[in-house]
Amino acid sequence: MAEPVTVGFLVRIEALPGRETDVEDFLQHGLTLVQDEPTTVRWVAFRFGPSSFGIYDAFPDDAGRQRHLNGPVGLSLTP
Repeated sequence: MAEPVTVGFLVRIEALPGRETDVEDFLQHGLTLVQDEPTTVRWVAFRFGPSSFGIYDAFPDDAGRQRHLNGPVGLSLTP
């Protein structure tokens, strides 16, 4: 049975011109990082268009969301 989720994110990322491959690499690496996060129960990266990307992730509760935000992937998205 799938774990229930109560909170999540939909993050949109717009790559700077010529940096599309960097964003793809970041997203591929991000998957390996979130696989070690037991409270990140869903994590999907996708591409909207030539330079637009997205991440959808979901958590069972706000505590799991906070752990993710303070983890490697969440911190790497913070300016």
